[in-house]
Amino acid sequence: MPSFNETAVADKPAAIRDRPRLTRTQVARLTEHYQQRLEALLAVDEAIGTMMDALAASGELDATVIVFTSDNGYLLGEHRLMQGKTVPCEPSARVPLIVRGPGFPAGVQRTQPVALIDLAPTFVQSAGAVAGLVVDGTSLTPVAQSSTYSLGRVLVIEAGPRLIDNPWFYRGLRSDRYLYVGYEETGEVEYYDLVKDPYQLLNLAYQPTSRNQRLIAEAAARLDVLRDCAGAACRQ
Repeated sequence: MPSFNETAVADKPAAIRDRPRLTRTQVARLTEHYQQRLEALLAVDEAIGTMMDALAASGELDATVIVFTSDNGYLLGEHRLMQGKTVPCEPSARVPLIVRGPGFPAGVQRTQPVALIDLAPTFVQSAGAVAGLVVDGTSLTPVAQSSTYSLGRVLVIEAGPRLIDNPWFYRGLRSDRYLYVGYEETGEVEYYDLVKDPYQLLNLAYQPTSRNQRLIAEAAARLDVLRDCAGAACRQ
């Protein structure tokens, strides 16, 4: 992965820019840690198999929506970060999401950006119920059924200001193509074209073309509108 132990970090926030490259000892330790994490998944796989067998035996499997996901991704050496989460790097911000059940076609993948806020409205729709509280997200069923279905929104990402394992306090926006991040305490900015630069190697905020400046200004203005959104306002 090109972002692992990244070589050039002059365009990154100081929290990354000031870090030395990982040593051979650190890389070896990360490699072993990564292998152990993969090995630990065997127990998860076995547990899921047991659950699926029980649902099939009870006759409820075909009427059950099953979701496998996580509350965060995890860094293991990307951008010189030994390990961790809550940073706006793709390995940290993205999470696995696998859904099986009524309304979700088998064997397909979707690339539209979605978030954990979408799970509650998805469950409500699947159960034929009505939400008793205002929800920020939207049901994922239309996305699952069409690779071209657009939710017509960007997602707010944020962390801080008081997280034990995170020195940063940021808010940003994630679309199907771009990532914009503004750091509240330092004023630093990151902006990436994730189609051309999926590993976040080139921070366009350090490429002051008129186009980049316009895109960054538009993202900052949109974030000001969405940063405290609730309900339908988050889906616009």
